[in-house]
Amino acid sequence: MEALNENRCLELIEAYGANLARWPEGERAAGKVRLDKPSPAILRAMEEARGLDRLLSFVPLPLLSPLLTRRVIALYERERSQPRWAPLAAAATLLIGVSLGWMGAASDPLSAAEIGTEIPVYSALDVPQTWLFEDFS
Repeated sequence: MEALNENRCLELIEAYGANLARWPEGERAAGKVRLDKPSPAILRAMEEARGLDRLLSFVPLPLLSPLLTRRVIALYERERSQPRWAPLAAAATLLIGVSLGWMGAASDPLSAAEIGTEIPVYSALDVPQTWLFEDFS
């Protein structure tokens, strides 16, 4: 097993403390190899982490309020009771509405939107606007 580099070992000590059992499982073995031959910086970091771990061991764990526990469970059950297909139905409805609107606009040969965009284009080309509405039959 290859040892961790010094910087990574210092990061793990700072994040997880001196107890290797708290380190990420995939890095414990490499950390143990590195800690078997520590540098002065790693020794200092381990001493600081052990001191902090001792201090934190005296802090009592907070008790969860029974009211909070019931509220979290009720929220979870309410979320589970809502149908999972509702967002899909909303998306399908939106897609159908947009499709029908687009097909309706495409069936009108000269919609108001097209007239609104064509007039400025023809004006820029010095084409009289009355030409747009003439009947060429």
